Amino acid sequence: MPGGAGRPGSSVPGYSCQNSGATLFHGRRPYAGDGKSAFLPGSSLGRGVLPAVLRALHDAAGPDVWKQAGGLPETYFTAWGSLLEGLKLCEEDTLLVRGGTCSLGYAAIRLAKAMGCRVIATTHKESKLPLLKEADRAVLDTGRLAGSFSGVTKALELVGPGTLRDTLRCVKKNGIVCCTGILGGVYTLNDFDPIKEIPGGVYLTGFFSNYPDQRTMKDIFSFIGSHQMQPDIGALYRFDNISEALSDMDHHKVDGKIVVTV
Repeated sequence: MPGGAGRPGSSVPGYSCQNSGATLFHGRRPYAGDGKSAFLPGSSLGRGVLPAVLRALHDAAGPDVWKQAGGLPETYFTAWGSLLEGLKLCEEDTLLVRGGTCSLGYAAIRLAKAMGCRVIATTHKESKLPLLKEADRAVLDTGRLAGSFSGVTKALELVGPGTLRDTLRCVKKNGIVCCTGILGGVYTLNDFDPIKEIPGGVYLTGFFSNYPDQRTMKDIFSFIGSHQMQPDIGALYRFDNISEALSDMDHHKVDGKIVVTV
């Protein structure tokens, strides 16, 4: 959200914001609004957060339109970390993005394509297959993908633990699976036997986005700028309509990032 989302002590739902000219507060110290990203560590979709404890991070976005910049920080940081830190993605890779029709999925597809990778992306709704047009191949996810394609070297699991076992069987030997999302609503693996259920020579990791740093954010904005990439803004709401925004998010009415402006 751009601008001063609220005075210190007020609750605002969300986990990242952009500041175009107002003041961000960290403890008792104000930060002048000179184009900064801010993350709200530990917050979640339905919980309030306090601007007084924002972690302010400089970025290299420049004087871009703030409704666009609002769709970048947390989403692209998570995608970037998952692809580069988790998956060690390189140009020769074929990447599977399981759960591609979400803001994180779109960002991962776009970043991977810009890096020169081949991308296979999935969705569980046939009506959303056209939304995966930037991927090299769009696949309908019926719950079982293993054996549907070959040559996948890296996989980004965004559906979560519910499909993780199957995703592990989708990558070739020496491949890596990074579990970053929980779109499927399953949060843990029950009765998971890593010896039997992780194929030999396949590696499993994850990425947690609560610890951004200034250098990484600058690298991300520089990469986005050099490739002329635009965030996927699914819907834009005024702050007065934040209840509608949260309702639309909870009911999966928006494809892409929800941005609230003040």
